[in-house]
Amino acid sequence: ELARKGFSGKSYPVQPGDTLDEIIFKTLGDLSVRHEIIRSAFLRANPRAFRRRNPNYLLAGVVLRVPGPEDFRAVVFDTPEVGTTVDRRRMIRYP
Repeated sequence: ELARKGFSGKSYPVQPGDTLDEIIFKTLGDLSVRHEIIRSAFLRANPRAFRRRNPNYLLAGVVLRVPGPEDFRAVVFDTPEVGTTVDRRRMIRYP
């Protein structure tokens, strides 16, 4: 969906007062992806644009790189190049 929309490799200059949620909507529109994944992909693509890697502390004056499919794969999968997920059988489960 991202590649089809053509946003891979684009950037966005952050202005004072901008929020990450507004930037996500402006650059990617309404995606059928969980919002937490989109925010994590922005954090991963721009680690120095946020104070303490917190999406609520976006620094004005930076130029954000809009995450592409590779950033989303890295957030969702353990090994993005292969596309494998966590072995859930080894995870601790709580009732």
